Amino acid sequence: MALSYANEMWEGEEVAAARAELAEKTLTDITKFIGARVHVEEKYAKLLGSKTSKVRSEGGTIGVGWQSIRDQQNHQLSTNYEHFSQKMLNDIVNPMEARRKQHFNDKSKLSNDFAQLKKEHKRREAELNDKKTHYYKCCEALEKEKRKLDESSKNPNYPPAKLTKLQTAVSDFEAKQQQARKVYMDGVADFNAFKKKYEDGMRLLLSEYQNMDQRRLETIRDSLQAYIKHIDDSASSFLQFCDACRDQLATVSATKDMKEYLEGLSQEKPPKPDQYEEYRSGSSNSAVAGEDGEDLAMGVVAPGYQPLPKISLLGYSRNRVVRAQYDFAGSDGLDLKFSYGDVIVVIKEDESGWCVGELMGRRGLFPLCMVKAFGDEDFVGAHSFWPPQGYDTLVVQHDFAGEEENELSAKEGDILIVTGTYGEWCTAESKEGRTGLFPLCFALQSKS
Repeated sequence: MALSYANEMWEGEEVAAARAELAEKTLTDITKFIGARVHVEEKYAKLLGSKTSKVRSEGGTIGVGWQSIRDQQNHQLSTNYEHFSQKMLNDIVNPMEARRKQHFNDKSKLSNDFAQLKKEHKRREAELNDKKTHYYKCCEALEKEKRKLDESSKNPNYPPAKLTKLQTAVSDFEAKQQQARKVYMDGVADFNAFKKKYEDGMRLLLSEYQNMDQRRLETIRDSLQAYIKHIDDSASSFLQFCDACRDQLATVSATKDMKEYLEGLSQEKPPKPDQYEEYRSGSSNSAVAGEDGEDLAMGVVAPGYQPLPKISLLGYSRNRVVRAQYDFAGSDGLDLKFSYGDVIVVIKEDESGWCVGELMGRRGLFPLCMVKAFGDEDFVGAHSFWPPQGYDTLVVQHDFAGEEENELSAKEGDILIVTGTYGEWCTAESKEGRTGLFPLCFALQSKS
């Protein structure tokens, strides 16, 4: 590159300095990018390894296969981190960071050298300008004295002594002018010699900038090539891991696992289901043992009896119990869904026509227009005959002693009216006006 003293030299230095700044930023960005990849690889490997190491596995081919895949994955991740992340750190990130620091130091030194060279140039230029100014002043003074001598020589009345003095002064100014001219010419020669050294120094510094940038570009090229190679090696390792997993899965057999599982079960036969036994006075079967070995307070367990969820009916007056006249699906999670014939306990009423009710342990909102309240005629106290008409009835076949406060106890032969059914249970009313849950398997049911 051809450089001139006035223009291209200074422009070349500014361009080189700007490029050096951009080059340093590029080194920083690439180093951060690869360093972030190393950090993510390490974090992912450790996190996934810690998660999968806590997984428990069953036996059989599927358990062995899963355990093998998990172990191979953990090993592959560990190997991947060791050979990928760590090698990237050592082979790429650290060298890139070292190059970035060296680039910064080289750039700072070159910038300082440029500043010193330019400072020396300005100093010498100022000295030359001072010599030039002094020489020009001597020339002007000499010309002034020569004009005065010439004018005085033309005047016949001018005193000879003064004329001689003027001639001496002119001679002195000529000597000073010659001396100043010599100093100025020597200064020009010295400055031209310095200018040559200055331009050589500028070329040298610009060449150093170019070499510095060349080293940076080579480092980036080598680092990115190493990065791609590490990724390729990691992909090859992962493919080997996948092949090993496929080989392991090929050994999985659902039929074999099920056969081994069934063969490993206990050969004892399961216990027979409980059978209904008629009560006999004085016999040893006057009570049927429960699941925990304790006798049930209700006496004989009827066929099909299963405990179900219970609702809280006690504690509410009868005029706050209503029967559903329609199905109500509700519009959101706050509504109480029910079906036709369900018996609902009213918790709170509102002037808007909506109520808060409870059904099988669930509470929610429902409109009053979709239910019918029980009146006095619906209950025992208002009737001379039992059971009242219009209700399904139950004829109790076995004594039932409720274990919960919301269960309705009854004796064999009692007649109950059904106010709602819930699977194997119902809500019922006794002749005495007691209400509660009653198991359908303890009675014979007749429709209204």
